[in-house]
Amino acid sequence: MPPRLEEALLHTDAEKRNYAGREDVQKRVKAELLPYLQYIRDQRKTLDADFDAYHNAWALQHQEQSYTGRANIYVPAVRRATEALIGQTSTALFPTEDYFGVAAQGPTATEADAAEVKAVLRYDLEDVVKLRAKRKEFLRQLLITGSSPVKVAWRNNRRVSLRPRRTELAKVIEIAEADDVTRVGPEFRVVNLRKFWAWPDNVDGLDETEIQFEDFDLDEWTLKRRAKRGLYLNVEEAIATAKKSPGGEDARSQTDYRGIGDSIEQASQLGPRHVGFSEVWTDFDLDGDGDMQPCFIVVSTEGVCLRASRHPYWHQMPPYLMGRIDTMTGELYGHSRIEAARFLQALLNDQTNQAIDTATLILNPVLQVITGGVLDPSTITFGPGAQWLVNQPNAVSPVPMPVELVSASQANASITFQMIMDAMSAPPILQGKQGESRGARTATGIQILQRNALTPLQDTVEDLELQVLEPAMKMLWQLEQQFRESGVWAKITGSEKKLVDPSQILGDFDFRWLASSQVSNAQARAAQSIQLLQVVGQILPLLQAEGIQVKPSVLVKRLYTDALGYKNADEFLKEMGVVPQMMPNVGGGPGVPAPAKRPETMGPDESVVRDGAEAGAASFASPFGGGNVEGAIP
Repeated sequence: MPPRLEEALLHTDAEKRNYAGREDVQKRVKAELLPYLQYIRDQRKTLDADFDAYHNAWALQHQEQSYTGRANIYVPAVRRATEALIGQTSTALFPTEDYFGVAAQGPTATEADAAEVKAVLRYDLEDVVKLRAKRKEFLRQLLITGSSPVKVAWRNNRRVSLRPRRTELAKVIEIAEADDVTRVGPEFRVVNLRKFWAWPDNVDGLDETEIQFEDFDLDEWTLKRRAKRGLYLNVEEAIATAKKSPGGEDARSQTDYRGIGDSIEQASQLGPRHVGFSEVWTDFDLDGDGDMQPCFIVVSTEGVCLRASRHPYWHQMPPYLMGRIDTMTGELYGHSRIEAARFLQALLNDQTNQAIDTATLILNPVLQVITGGVLDPSTITFGPGAQWLVNQPNAVSPVPMPVELVSASQANASITFQMIMDAMSAPPILQGKQGESRGARTATGIQILQRNALTPLQDTVEDLELQVLEPAMKMLWQLEQQFRESGVWAKITGSEKKLVDPSQILGDFDFRWLASSQVSNAQARAAQSIQLLQVVGQILPLLQAEGIQVKPSVLVKRLYTDALGYKNADEFLKEMGVVPQMMPNVGGGPGVPAPAKRPETMGPDESVVRDGAEAGAASFASPFGGGNVEGAIP
């Protein structure tokens, strides 16, 4: 039976397995590892400042300003483009219900085994980690910063079960037994990039780094609970040496607001002391004999080692994956989509504030007053029924202002707005608008613009498949093999569930995310499928003369699942036996003539038949993603 996560971390001799209890390990972690972590943080300060700038542009916070103006508004152009890209990309990652595939590799696995592995992974992705609900926060961080890490691990959440106990007078709820109910399953968590570091940062991916770590901030209550479970040692020392004030960094402002005072003793009433620490995944010499092995180390900000143990996972790799966009060779982190539009956003804000001030000046003009022509200057006010006491007809007159300045300012702002959308690869056609382009005036032109706009989206989806989604499926499968104790009720075919035992998912498998091959327009695929059925119906006598039997159900099932996005095709198309006279009429649909009969005096030319069938199959293989033509024509 595979061990649980805590059994991989905890053993009978806790001092032996958790090396944090050894004084020599404590000293080496504090002397060797702690300065290294701070050095890595310092090396990314410039990049962290850029991350803040990109986030402020999305959060509508002013930074670079050349003109403030009276309104000082912030036009949400960058935010609009970002959210439009998030919506399009999140939809493209899950275009249909069948968005990933598992194939058996080698003699140790069969297609039936692959179907069971796929069912377990679908259960993990949809019911346990709820990947669909996390995709937008992942994509939002990805587009704002250019990189978005995730953690794929195993979790054991314990809770005490409550059972109803009936008394003679009434029914009450009380703790019948202190049972530990464990919620076991994988974890797919989007990691805050500002609290995640990897080194070196001049490599082309996380798998080439030597150290990865994540910073946390926990209260002393949580740390003590983990210590009671045996996960951490030296917790009391870490709490005592924590430099943060009780209640967090803003404890002083809370005490002043509540009137408690400034004393630390009174401030402790606000809550527990918080401890900053790092979870580090790197190679480390625990025994001091020079043997560097993959390790999992938890160390506080002040250098107190809470845990130092061997890597608990079979794959022996850090449990982090990171999606990157607009990558460059020799750079670990990607480039933000806001990077190209950051200063354009500042220009748009200045232009919009200038246009508003210009319109305000025209609507509220400057008045020129002739000296002595106004009896009472205090009466010169704007409003319904206002009376100006003057002794000359032209004593008060507005200063003429060119009205066309407003339209010119608005035109400049509109041009800058469109430049931001183009710089962030979010043209109007991608946002559901036709725009002002000439190509958007016809249906064909709209389709061309849509295809051009989807090209960067297709590239992004393909990159995310290779960087995050496919490796995550492999890691989930490995974690299932290592930690799953009991079977999983999962859907294998149709809507029926089957109990899949952990021993049934062993073997060699290939995991593929299918979103990039399904981004094409569903309506176009449906039209192509119907066209293919019509063409096959017309050349059916030639195929039958060569001994080929056409199975339209294969194509219809693929149209049903891939193009239309439906599931359970077997329930829609149920086998009821062969009807021999139905296929010749496939080509004779509405508006399509029936296939011409071949004269009886003419024998079938085998070369023509063979060439025509092969050419027809090859011409329709590409529009449908290079599918299995032999599956439709046995």
